[in-house]
Amino acid sequence: MSLARHVDSDEIIKNLHDMHMKDAGKKHVHTKGGTSHITPMVHQQTLPNLNLASFVGTYMETHAEQLMFENISKNMSDADEYPAMMQMHSRCVSIIANLWGARKGEKAIGSATTGSSEAIHLGGLAMKRRWQEKREDEGKDKSKPNIIMGSNAQVALEKFARYFEVEARILPVSEKSNYRLDPELVKENIDENTIGIFVILGSTYTGHYEPVEEISKILDDYEAKTGVDIPIHVDAASGGFVAPFTHAKPVAQDGTSNSHESNPLIHPVTSSVLYTQVSDGSSGATNPTFQTPRLRAPLSRWNRRIIYPQLFSARCSSEHTFKGTDAPVFSKEDETSADYNAGLPVVAFRFSDEFKKEFPHLKQETVSNLLRAKQYIIPNYPLPPNEEKTEILRVVVRESMSFDLLDRLISDICATTQTLIDSDEQDFEYIEHSSEQGAWKCREGTWHCGKETWEGTG
Repeated sequence: MSLARHVDSDEIIKNLHDMHMKDAGKKHVHTKGGTSHITPMVHQQTLPNLNLASFVGTYMETHAEQLMFENISKNMSDADEYPAMMQMHSRCVSIIANLWGARKGEKAIGSATTGSSEAIHLGGLAMKRRWQEKREDEGKDKSKPNIIMGSNAQVALEKFARYFEVEARILPVSEKSNYRLDPELVKENIDENTIGIFVILGSTYTGHYEPVEEISKILDDYEAKTGVDIPIHVDAASGGFVAPFTHAKPVAQDGTSNSHESNPLIHPVTSSVLYTQVSDGSSGATNPTFQTPRLRAPLSRWNRRIIYPQLFSARCSSEHTFKGTDAPVFSKEDETSADYNAGLPVVAFRFSDEFKKEFPHLKQETVSNLLRAKQYIIPNYPLPPNEEKTEILRVVVRESMSFDLLDRLISDICATTQTLIDSDEQDFEYIEHSSEQGAWKCREGTWHCGKETWEGTG
């Protein structure tokens, strides 16, 4: 039986499709019905453990999860109602200050924040206000503040300059500078209106730590010549709880961390901002957010025994993926991370020049897309401006990456690449790659993994 003429079948289908998308339901939904509706939607997403693009931790121990749920209903701002939590928060600030090398006699204050963006904005504001007050005391113009950062800086750093009316002097990175902030360019661009330098402890492009100590010496020399004191803000959103266990402590005026990114054993819950050499103030006045869950305080912990295996796994992945090719490998598995260039457990790699000449029609993006069909998330993206012609694939090695997963990943990267090589040039975009794991048979000269594109394991 056909529909009546006055009924529009397309409209019926559209209304059914949009029924639960825009408006709240008019009737009560049973608990089981609600969860059964949401659960399939959530399960359609990528498995967190295979999201190798994210710096965010994807694993938490059961006891930590229990602590989180026990405290999830407690509001951070209700200090009188939950004094034990506030004491724990203050202890965390003190612990982080010691972890980041606060010197004897310095007064360090800090606060938990809702995220690394909020923390970096608070750190930037502290530098701006400090500069404004000093200029006002000296009777000088304070209308043209500027701040310096590399072109590899995360977008939140650029947003600080835009939101708070500060000129952003974004300096290009290059192969010469290891794709990080170039100290020589810093020296050329600082002046009396510079409120500070954003230095990144773990670039999201390649994992490199930027040269905090070298830049600090440049600023010391500049102060000795001009009397102008320019502070450093270390953006340690990814490396704040990694570097202290693997490399020397940096020198900085203040810093921020994102514990769900740099701490491998907790889910996304908190970030921190810390200031040193501050004349007065309290941690309670630092955080502008009113309602904040208290779960962050009991979950703030870290462990050297977790960080070293991450770096070791990253070295193994680079060693085995590129073994037998003409690509240089800079890691030795029997050395500690302190013997390598400072960086996060990150492996960034690309097609070698020889491979691209032989197979100009094959794109790295296709490798990324085919690996996504196996549920891996491995991004392919260009390097920062001035080096954007170079594209890299990046793998973030987290605590949850077992050696079995590492073995499977290397096999799948090599098998996917070989599948593209064996495919017809005009049809390779439509390949349905077999789910069977391939052996480690990377064609010689396929991949390049050198100092200029890879850090964290070398």
